[in-house]
Amino acid sequence: MTERATGRLVQHDPQSRAYAAPRRALRPASWLHPMGPVLDQGQLNGCTGFAAANWLNSSRALVARARWNRLVMERDRSYLDGQDATSIYSQATKADPFKWTWPPTDGGSSGLGVAKALKAAGVIDAYLWTFSFDQMLAQGQVQPVLVGTIWTEAMGDPDSKGVIHLGSERQIKSALDGGMGHEWVLRGVRWDRKLARIRNQWSSDWGINGEALIPLAELERAVIDYQGDVMVPQIASAA
Repeated sequence: MTERATGRLVQHDPQSRAYAAPRRALRPASWLHPMGPVLDQGQLNGCTGFAAANWLNSSRALVARARWNRLVMERDRSYLDGQDATSIYSQATKADPFKWTWPPTDGGSSGLGVAKALKAAGVIDAYLWTFSFDQMLAQGQVQPVLVGTIWTEAMGDPDSKGVIHLGSERQIKSALDGGMGHEWVLRGVRWDRKLARIRNQWSSDWGINGEALIPLAELERAVIDYQGDVMVPQIASAA
């Protein structure tokens, strides 16, 4: 398996508890959000910026994508590309409290940092969080959400059906000790198979055309038990 870059760092602000996404009823149904082209972060630890660009390329983020193109890049173009994603990552490192910024230091960034970057740029109006697995799925039924989790060696290697797993307890401990996880987008759920579909940014060669499936039970562990976070971007004009 080729080693790929990740870059998500844990930054949990206690004040985020005051910004919980509204409670929604979780419907036991399958769903899949339309998305734009698969991106490739290469060897850059910029997964937060690339995950944000993937979110902006979704159909539910059309207003936010238009804002990015108009307000930030001063252009008229549809989908974001790697240059856009790298720019978002750079802004996220500046919003984070860590002792570096990109460039020159490729030290990664956090889900909170990229949320602050998008809001500061005027691309989103606010950002909220989910604090239970059911609410993560309930919000995900409405729109794609950005998810930061640990990332084990096993998770980087989808099987022939595109399914990934957390792996062994040794691999989980190694990922936790390593301190750097991964940011990605929750795109859909196959309710009948109890699988979530995630959009990654490791090119279309990875998994199922750049995406993978993960059992809901294992995803719940990754998000709830191992310092995960789920960011729900808000666009007032699209409500």
